[in-house]
Amino acid sequence: SLIALVLLSSLASSFSANSAACSVTDVVSPAGGELWAGSHAIAWASSGCTTVDIQYSSDGGTSFATVQAGVASPDATSASPNTYTLDTTLYADGTNYKIRGKKGGSHLTSGAFTIDNTSPTTSDTSNDDWHNEDQTVTLTCNDATAGCAATYYTTDGTTPTQSSAQGTTIALS
Repeated sequence: SLIALVLLSSLASSFSANSAACSVTDVVSPAGGELWAGSHAIAWASSGCTTVDIQYSSDGGTSFATVQAGVASPDATSASPNTYTLDTTLYADGTNYKIRGKKGGSHLTSGAFTIDNTSPTTSDTSNDDWHNEDQTVTLTCNDATAGCAATYYTTDGTTPTQSSAQGTTIALS
């Protein structure tokens, strides 16, 4: 029984040392401040791990839920990190998301970032009536999550692109 006790003690010490050796040393992406839509790569550096659990928070880190458990996580540096692709369309739009890599009690959390998969909407002050005088049309962009960076427009019926005219007031003559 003394031999069994020494063996159990040795196994427990070995397990504790291996568990403590695993750590997520850096969450490279998201770093914080980004706007994500669609699929994006979560990237992290780790040391001494074989797998980590990827978790997310939509409330700034108060609570976390698992995105994927047991993601392969060999030793990696910030310059050449491990990655996992996150499909942000599976999550509600929000401005206070965080990601963390977790193994046991060891974890490291990203800065807050925004998920916004809802396109902005634009309304205008025009009407369908025929006018025989100059008109000014005002465009109003609305995006409840990330806001509107710019409004692009055309006056020839084509779909606007980032190469189109930009602004919120159109003088028609």
